[in-house]
Amino acid sequence: MSNISSGSTRSSYVRGIPSRCTCGKPTTILKSTTEKNPRRKFYRCRALTDRAFGRVFKWAKESQLEEFDVLLEKQESIVDDIEKNRKV
Repeated sequence: MSNISSGSTRSSYVRGIPSRCTCGKPTTILKSTTEKNPRRKFYRCRALTDRAFGRVFKWAKESQLEEFDVLLEKQESIVDDIEKNRKV
């Protein structure tokens, strides 16, 4: 899982599943209760009581898709390293 992510500020944005907020607290996964996004899961800072600027808020589906991309890139890098070592 990725360490820090923020849906509101792209400067601290990290791809994948956010495990920690920019404040250092762990994230939690919740379900939206809004009409626009009923039952849609999202990650949020556990310390957050109101929507505060700079705290983690990220949709779960987006996070999971990004996490797959991150893992695929890591796998490709490992395969490349193995191929280089075979040639040595």
